[in-house]
Amino acid sequence: MKNRLIVIAVAIAAVVLLGLPFAMGELTETRVRAEVAAIDSNPLISAEITSYERSWFTSRARIELGISPEYFEQFPANGLSAQLMPAERLPVVVELRHGPVQLGRGFRFGMASVVAHPDPGSELVRALQTRFAMPYLFEFRGRSGFGGGLDFDADIPPIDYADDDGSLTFSGLLVDGSLAGRHVVSHARMDGLQYMHPLATTSVQGLSVDADYELAPQRVALGAATVEIERVSVTSSLMGPDPVFDARGLSLRNESRIDRGGDRLELAVVYAADSIAAGPTFALGDATLGVTVGNLDADAMHDYYEIVQRDLSGTPADPFAAIAELNSVAERILVAEPTLALGPFEFSMDGEPFSGTARVETDATALPANADFDLEDPTLWMALLSLDADATISKVLAQRFAAQVVKTQLAAAGDDLPPAQLDAIARAQAGLLLASLSGQGLLTDRGESYTTTLAYDGGALTVNGSTVPFALP
Repeated sequence: MKNRLIVIAVAIAAVVLLGLPFAMGELTETRVRAEVAAIDSNPLISAEITSYERSWFTSRARIELGISPEYFEQFPANGLSAQLMPAERLPVVVELRHGPVQLGRGFRFGMASVVAHPDPGSELVRALQTRFAMPYLFEFRGRSGFGGGLDFDADIPPIDYADDDGSLTFSGLLVDGSLAGRHVVSHARMDGLQYMHPLATTSVQGLSVDADYELAPQRVALGAATVEIERVSVTSSLMGPDPVFDARGLSLRNESRIDRGGDRLELAVVYAADSIAAGPTFALGDATLGVTVGNLDADAMHDYYEIVQRDLSGTPADPFAAIAELNSVAERILVAEPTLALGPFEFSMDGEPFSGTARVETDATALPANADFDLEDPTLWMALLSLDADATISKVLAQRFAAQVVKTQLAAAGDDLPPAQLDAIARAQAGLLLASLSGQGLLTDRGESYTTTLAYDGGALTVNGSTVPFALP
């Protein structure tokens, strides 16, 4: 009896182990086709499964990726943009193994594993691999567990290429992350890229990208991403060995979030740089610029995003209807009284600091009674918007900026003066200009710096609390 039960159990296990891969193969194909359809729904990208071969334990698909034909047709046939955008589609081979037990490239348990790479049998892929001496253009590897979700990693191999026109050195790109439903977390890293041309050399070092987003087709994705670059430099053989442009410690962080009620969006981005230098005279340090747009009607923003994505795929059949549709969405956005905040905005130049903030608010009661308003009408925005801003600048930096303004004015007036005399006149007049602005109360003297505050509301502009005449030309 015991042996009989063992035989039955083994038989059941065998049926399950042999049957599950077939069932998982069907489920995997359904998911692959759905994902490709989602990619193809993007107005910029076309994606098509040209073949799908499914066996018991493995499957193989061929997918062609390219620029959407409708989007591509918007560019003139002889235009530069059209020349830069490839009309030929890239064929990608996707190899899948079905669970619960997967063999090949190791032994593991799971629902499915996938390896995708450009088809080496394609003439386009073969030509690129040969030209850049690459074993493959890129490869994507994914592993799906029984609970759903996907862990993945991908890479682009290094490139070391040279011809008569220049050379390209690329460290390669590594990516890893996970996908659960529409929630994607990823990290990408590139150590370096250098392009050397007979006239100039461009170098990018230490690029990393971290992203954590909830993807939503045709809607604003929610989450955050950070891009960091250790250094970007450009040197020119015509300008000597020193860089003509050199930026270090660059970073960009953007975040989109929604309130608990689910009806208000906030979009924020912060740019930062440890140093930026261009030529021998321009150098910034410790630069930061933050921009936050808040109190956005979430549904209106999603509709706006969908309209823009749709219209990217081609010229609207009725441009006037498209404008009316955008105006309707714009009214819904303005009714929610969105805000714009700039800050922190700060930097130093040769050790001399500048800092400032600004906040713009919207008063929906100023909207016209009818929805047929002109967004290009400046009087509409004068009524809608209010502004509060402040700034602090060192006196040394203020003197430098004022002198540059004076030099520009003198040059525009056609004064052909020797450089030394022009500099002396500019410095003298800059001092008088700053003294005049301070005497009028437009600048407040704080000893080592100047400060100013600015406010605009209801058509009235004040600087440091004093009303300043203001009118549109």
